[in-house]
Amino acid sequence: MPRYRIAVLAAVLLFVVTMPLYLHMKRGPHKKTALLLKGLSTLIPTVLCIVGAASDAAPPGSWWMAVGLMLCLIGDVVLELHFITGMGAFLLGHLCYIGSFLSQKGPSLWIVGYFIPLMMLVTLLFVPLVPKLEKPRLPYIVYVVVIVAMLSAALPLPFALGIRGVLQAAGAALFVLSDLLLGRNLLTFTNRLRDAVSL
Repeated sequence: MPRYRIAVLAAVLLFVVTMPLYLHMKRGPHKKTALLLKGLSTLIPTVLCIVGAASDAAPPGSWWMAVGLMLCLIGDVVLELHFITGMGAFLLGHLCYIGSFLSQKGPSLWIVGYFIPLMMLVTLLFVPLVPKLEKPRLPYIVYVVVIVAMLSAALPLPFALGIRGVLQAAGAALFVLSDLLLGRNLLTFTNRLRDAVSL
């Protein structure tokens, strides 16, 4: 079995242990340990991406993706300590993902074609909840626009890159879905199942 497959298998097994432990411990008295586990869960794919980006066979945009994951690793930890700062790290990470997607496919009118209906859908879902947002509201609005732009930049990739593009578009879609579920949790009520699915 090639080394990268062994590394991915080991990473998946480690993630399967760390994430459930985090979910179990985050509501108990061991919040610092839980935060460490959360950071470790994000560190696993980040390290894999850095190793891949450093290889000779790395596709275009790999370092953009690696830097984006590093910023989201920081955001994952900081989010628990200071929400707006953590959200800012995630926003920068999403900008890096956009850079990665564009470096693989290039700008396209399809991106605009995806962005407009997606932005309309997200707006319809969240406009009723805007009054519940803490002030200032602009950072939240900017963040939503950026994550929808990130997804819009990823959606044309399957047509250009095949399975690699499908995986990246699926990852972008799951990231947006996770953030939307997190947003619903924050603005309505905390549902444990929705919280677990989001993570």
